[in-house]
Amino acid sequence: MDRPMLSGEELTELRRREARLKAIFESEPECVKIVDRNYCLVDMNPAGLRMIEAESIDQVRGCLLTDLVSDQHHDEFLKGADRVFSGETVRQQFEITGLHGTRRWMDQVSAPLFDPEDPNQIVEMVCVTRDVTDQEGVLRELEFQKEKANEANHAKSMFLANMSHEIRTPMNGVLGMAYALSKTSLSDKQKDMVDVINQSADALLGLIDQILDLSKIEYGDIETVSQSFNPRELVESTVLFFDKSLKTNAVRLSYRVPETADADYDGDPARIKQVLSNLISNALKFTEQGTVEVIVELDEGGLGDQVEMVVSVIDSGIGIEKHKQEHVFAPFTQVDSSDTRLYGGTGLGLAICEKLCKFMNGWIKLESSLGKGATFSFGVPIERVAERKPEQDAVPSQEGSRKSELSDAKILVAEDNDLNRRVLSSLFEICNLKAVFVDCGSDAISKWQHEKFDLILLDIHMPGKNGIDTVKAIREDEVLHGGLRTPIFAVTADVLSQQVEKYFEAGFDDFVAKPIDPKKLLRKIDFALNKKAYGQHPMSLSGTSVQTYS
Repeated sequence: MDRPMLSGEELTELRRREARLKAIFESEPECVKIVDRNYCLVDMNPAGLRMIEAESIDQVRGCLLTDLVSDQHHDEFLKGADRVFSGETVRQQFEITGLHGTRRWMDQVSAPLFDPEDPNQIVEMVCVTRDVTDQEGVLRELEFQKEKANEANHAKSMFLANMSHEIRTPMNGVLGMAYALSKTSLSDKQKDMVDVINQSADALLGLIDQILDLSKIEYGDIETVSQSFNPRELVESTVLFFDKSLKTNAVRLSYRVPETADADYDGDPARIKQVLSNLISNALKFTEQGTVEVIVELDEGGLGDQVEMVVSVIDSGIGIEKHKQEHVFAPFTQVDSSDTRLYGGTGLGLAICEKLCKFMNGWIKLESSLGKGATFSFGVPIERVAERKPEQDAVPSQEGSRKSELSDAKILVAEDNDLNRRVLSSLFEICNLKAVFVDCGSDAISKWQHEKFDLILLDIHMPGKNGIDTVKAIREDEVLHGGLRTPIFAVTADVLSQQVEKYFEAGFDDFVAKPIDPKKLLRKIDFALNKKAYGQHPMSLSGTSVQTYS
């Protein structure tokens, strides 16, 4: 059908529209191009020509647009173009290489152009392209810096964990020998000396534990341990512990707990107690005289079975200036340098408190004024327990028969460090325990194959066959010959949860952390020799689940 003739006025208006579109096309600061169904360039505005380093449209008209797209983005670009010729509007990001080799990043929106004679037929696509090279460079730099920061943080956490391990080994000798010495006949003056050694060692071990705690948290090495506990009993025992350790009557430590807290709730009592202990310790450190009060509230808040346990530790100490309060939860930070000299401390306790509260889906805050004391408050969700769970394995104590069984037991110890062997030997001698010592895994296997042992302690890091290889060999031999399962403890300073998990996977029944706490070790040995509950992962002998924090 012939087109109707345009009048002179209509023709003039059409030319005006074409002129307007041409002016817009040529003055547009972003690249605008027309591409046909064969992906060939039909037209491009001056901004686009500059972008691809072309001098005129004749230089590039008819060339394949895909020739400009970098190889790694070629397939994705074609997929996007196919979608446009199917009727979609598509946005893509890709890299191009200009005619003179310059590589640039593009952000492009492409839309279909329909045939004026047939509205259902797509003949070309129009693309508006923006150069985002600078923006992409910033994003890539940020990503690079983020990766570097993560690597540095990981390296720092591993360094702290490794340092903790290296310090724990000699600390094992200090604490173990001090305990053994305390069990001998000593004069009063010598007892005081041993007390000083123990107090100093405990303080150093507390510092090591704080550093390890921080590295665990930053490394993401923490787990949820939900169990039943009584909030009143938790707070009461924590406060009484600090009350007994007070050296002066100038500070009064007290607590207030509502009646509703004297019931069973599910939560993470170990971490709640750790936060509370840190806050009480901090309050006592900065309160030379006056009061430190612990107040507990249970906020139901319409949460069904869940309530929020809110604990406030209020002291009448030196207080903190407003402009310094924002830094108190930062690791390795004191309010100012004079505090470090006057009061001591590492600046880790509050940082750990904040991270633990966040981990428990809780919060922590500070309210204080200089010279008017401070109030640290934290809240964590806990859940009601309908009724107290029955105690498991509640049996009457038979201390006499247990001591007899312990003294009849025979223990195999594989430890390559001479100092650690001497520590364990002294401990076992005090407790009348019979122990055979070897210094490598191969000798431990040989001894076990030729003699009967009631318990085996294996150091993890030994030359030749390490502890993990040794326990695997013993377990395989037990299966092969159908023998009874011998309880085996890992003895180690590597106590990150993923490391502990490997011990159980290898075949250990329990682990003993260095430096060795003699009382804990004896309890574990007693449980192992009397309960005979072996092979139940995890923590079959101690009867608890794996916990990151002791």
